[in-house]
Amino acid sequence: MTHVFSGAVLLCLAAVTASRADVTVRYSYDVKPGAMFPPQIAEKLKAQINEMIGTSVPMRVKGNRALSTVMGLTSISDFDGEMITLIDAKNKRYATVQKDEYLRTFMKSQEQQSKAMPEQARRMIEQTKTDVKKELTGRKETIQGIETEERQVTMSMGVPGAPPMRMVFSIFSPTPEQVERN
Repeated sequence: MTHVFSGAVLLCLAAVTASRADVTVRYSYDVKPGAMFPPQIAEKLKAQINEMIGTSVPMRVKGNRALSTVMGLTSISDFDGEMITLIDAKNKRYATVQKDEYLRTFMKSQEQQSKAMPEQARRMIEQTKTDVKKELTGRKETIQGIETEERQVTMSMGVPGAPPMRMVFSIFSPTPEQVERN
């Protein structure tokens, strides 16, 4: 019962913090399956991904704290104390951990999964070729009164025996003049 009450208090604090944010950053996703997928499969794939992660992830920042929710897991980051609180409202659980311990545990988990991976899959990952290109597109937009310019990051990945995959990220950031002004 105490865990449920504590979880509810943390969730309420997160909601209050979110409503009084200094800055809200929203990451938007638009999944476009390649031409190799038949239209029926492409639409189902897009719908599943949108259902799983949504189409955008807002991150609210207030002072030295940030709040975001991805795939049903709410994360509260305290940059001063380097603490991270994760809240799983659906299962009524939460955890608070120091940033370094969180990263160590995450990396250990990845290593364990890698060891449990079949040899053939491990070889495929080793043979995977990636390429990342970034460029200024010249496109400018005014977002909430702030002049921004678009940077495009293109990540290509080739896995042996599979069609190549390409992801394009469009990132709008304030122009240098706007950074100085604000």
